Amino acid sequence: VAYLLPGVRTVIHPSLYHLRPGLMLIQDARYNNDSAATISIEQLRTWEGRRQKYFDGFAFYRTTQESATSETGSVTRWEVAHASSNLFTLLGLPVQDSRTATEGEPKVPGIVLSNEAWKREFGRNSHALGSLMTVGRHTARVVGVLSEGAWRLPGQPDAWLLQPESEIASGGLGYAVAHLTSPGQSEMWTSRVHITAYNPDDSVDDLWGVAFEERTRGPRDTYLFTVLLALLSLPAITSVSMGEYGFSLHKPSWK
Repeated sequence: VAYLLPGVRTVIHPSLYHLRPGLMLIQDARYNNDSAATISIEQLRTWEGRRQKYFDGFAFYRTTQESATSETGSVTRWEVAHASSNLFTLLGLPVQDSRTATEGEPKVPGIVLSNEAWKREFGRNSHALGSLMTVGRHTARVVGVLSEGAWRLPGQPDAWLLQPESEIASGGLGYAVAHLTSPGQSEMWTSRVHITAYNPDDSVDDLWGVAFEERTRGPRDTYLFTVLLALLSLPAITSVSMGEYGFSLHKPSWK
């Protein structure tokens, strides 16, 4: 019965935990919290400018509180992820009801809504797709809605403002996602690997590459196993209850 409830299906359904294989989150090794924002856009740009052996794709996002104004004039406060335009492609996350710009429309950043924001602010109205919004100091066009429960990365954005990395403003820390090449995946023997990155000034960044397995595994198997144990223990519990009633009683660094 619980599995038939929409909220339960959203949390435990395996399809909602699918991400592209070979992904990792890159974080500063000085932090123990894998949900902390620790990487700057400047660091990512430095890595992308160098020949890579272990990575063939990077994406970045940084969350901020922004005011959002729709075409109707309603104003709200959102958690907005300023993200690389390739973020969802790199993650392998499909955007439902996605919309491409038509000829003649002004070229503005695209914005992807969370399912919750779409429901809360637009009443799931499909006419919201293609509409213009003001998010912070950006004018953006709504280009899609992310499926409910699909986001498994740190943060809980109401929307993702998609921009070329060159246009993401400097300042503040965010999250770097990388995709491993085949040699990189072969080196990923554990869920965490140490990475050494060299900066243009010859300083060194000590980093962790954290695999996405824990974020993509999902609780479905644990949930079903718990239900199975409950069913197996039911006869024993019933017997005891009836009786009581009757008696009235680390690997090396990558360089």
